[in-house]
Amino acid sequence: MAVSPHTLGIIILSILMNALAQIFLSISLKGKSLVIPGDPVQSLYAIATNLGVLVALAVYGLSVVLWMYVLSKTDVSLAYPFLGLGFVFVAFFSYFFLGEPLGVQKFLGISLVAIGIVLLARS
Repeated sequence: MAVSPHTLGIIILSILMNALAQIFLSISLKGKSLVIPGDPVQSLYAIATNLGVLVALAVYGLSVVLWMYVLSKTDVSLAYPFLGLGFVFVAFFSYFFLGEPLGVQKFLGISLVAIGIVLLARS
């Protein structure tokens, strides 16, 4: 079963949203500890009142809903390798939005992941 262009677009959108959710979480949690050891009620309150975390969880939830649609339309063995794109998206978003380094080794590793995804998608 080949992936239709429509389903491929949904796959990429789902993975893109998942990666953005990770960036939102990172931004929202910088310098904060929302988990309070021994106090689960206070931990849940801290999480539930952090707008950035709530936005990230909402985006992540939407990405899961899209992924469920993908799995209803194509074989998981064909769709799942595309999740490697998450590494690519997160690395570039981290570089552009968080100022994290993107050195030669990281870039080469990301390139290998991307090449692998292309090879799997064409098989």
